[in-house]
Parts: sequence; structure tokens; C-alpha cells
Amino acid sequence: LQLANEGHRISSHNQANTPYGTQTAAEYGTAYKAASAVLGNLLGSSFTGIYHPWVQGLTAQDVIKVLRGAGVLIARGVQAGFNYPQVGVGGHIMQMRTQAMHTLSGLSTSEAVAKANIDAMIATVMKYGLTATLMVHEITTNAIAIGTETRRFAYEYLLYRVAQECQSGYASCVTMDELYKQFNMAGAIP
Repeated sequence: LQLANEGHRISSHNQANTPYGTQTAAEYGTAYKAASAVLGNLLGSSFTGIYHPWVQGLTAQDVIKVLRGAGVLIARGVQAGFNYPQVGVGGHIMQMRTQAMHTLSGLSTSEAVAKANIDAMIATVMKYGLTATLMVHEITTNAIAIGTETRRFAYEYLLYRVAQECQSGYASCVTMDELYKQFNMAGAIP
């Protein structure tokens, strides 16, 4: 509730956090709808359900169709990279590539190297006018991040750098809901 009240959009993988492929498209859709119902009850009108992060990034046309029927309009997998954006992997769900924070500041990366990685990522986005979709899992204060954890210093530095670019007017930071609306109004989505 605190995150939602601060302007963040809350989204869910699905109730079981089980990837497509170990579930059928129908089972995945049912688990997504159950999780969405819980979030909708908790968050009220601030929960839209139009954005979905695929569990472990696994997707296919049949599950895209099921989630599109449940109101999902924009999704992200775990394919690394930036977005031009590439649009419309069938069923009119806009698929976004992602930049996982733990790959920039991982296990044994020094603070200086992690900051340089973040700066390089931002420079690439700015140079080519790309859209970066950032994936941040657990934020940890541990010296070593495990798995998909993001170390706190890296997360705070990312926020600082994004705020700098936004304040300068060279970038904007938006929710997935707003990003979808912007691309849709621009006619980028069929």
C-alpha cells in the first residue's frame, strides 16, 4: 500500500509464481487472475493489471492470448537489452526487453565497477534514444548479492542517476501503465 500510495504500480507474476511451460496457458491465466484479484482487493483502483512480468520470462502465443483476454497490455520477459520499442508479439501485448539490475552490480562487482556499469547503461539509452525497462528484485545490504538480489548502493545510485537525467529534461521515468499509454497514443501499437 505504501508503494502504491507513492505512485508505483504493483504487478504480479501469478499466484503460484510458476512459469508457463510447467503450467498450461489456462492454468497460468487462472493463477494470474487469482493473484490479480488479491492485489485488486488490497489496492483498489490503483491496481490496473495491464502490466505483467512473465514468470522467469517464459511465454508463448497461447499464454499471451490468455493474458490479453485478462486485460494485460504490456509485459516484460528476461531477454536482455533495450527497447526501440519492439512492439506486438501477437495478441497485441507489447513485449519489453529488460535490464536486470543484478547483472550490473552482481556477486563480486566492486562499487566502482557497478556504478560504471549503470553509467554506461544510461549513456547507451541516452545516446540512442532507447527505452530501458529495469528489473529489480530483492534489495540487500549484504556485501555480496546472491542470485537476483540487487545491492542497496547500486539501487540508490541508479535512482540518483535516473533522477539526474529526469531533472535535466533528457529522460523521463514512467510506470508501465503510462509507457503503454504513451506508445498507444503515438500509434506505435497496432
